[in-house]
Amino acid sequence: MSKEFLTLVIQARMNSTRFPNKIISDLSGAPLIERILQRVKKVKKIGKIIIATTKKREDDILVGIAKSNRVEIFRGSENDLVDRYYQAVKGKNVGHILRLPGDNPIPDPTEYNRLINYHLKTNNDFSSNICNFMKNGYPDGFGVEIFTANSLKRIWRSEKRKKFREHITLNFYDYENDRKNM
Repeated sequence: MSKEFLTLVIQARMNSTRFPNKIISDLSGAPLIERILQRVKKVKKIGKIIIATTKKREDDILVGIAKSNRVEIFRGSENDLVDRYYQAVKGKNVGHILRLPGDNPIPDPTEYNRLINYHLKTNNDFSSNICNFMKNGYPDGFGVEIFTANSLKRIWRSEKRKKFREHITLNFYDYENDRKNM
């Protein structure tokens, strides 16, 4: 298994409705996105990190941050996250994608490694520790989700509903009813 096989995609944009510019807000002397990158670079099994943002001018700042932190940048759809993720990894040697929303400010590398090991061992299409999911007791803000590239491709091809294109996880998990969709 090549290192690139496990790819972390961080979805980030400047135009947050609840907290504009949150992703570059100062966190102990550095932008939040840089603090996130410092932590996720400690995850042992991740081969590649991609910041996936929009094509909007206001997200140009993220290009510079990605370059200065030596991570890839991908620019795609603002609202179709299924397409943004799919296009970000298309043509690369990616078997599993870790999805990190840019507003999860305290990623835990040890927990990421634990989830990766669990996911690969169980051969699941989807695994998560992103929130209190199936009564796991995890707090919101430090977790990650992982899914197979094949699952993403299947969703990209077949899912047409706006809500499910905008929120990737809904294709895998029904948070309202606390149960798997796949």
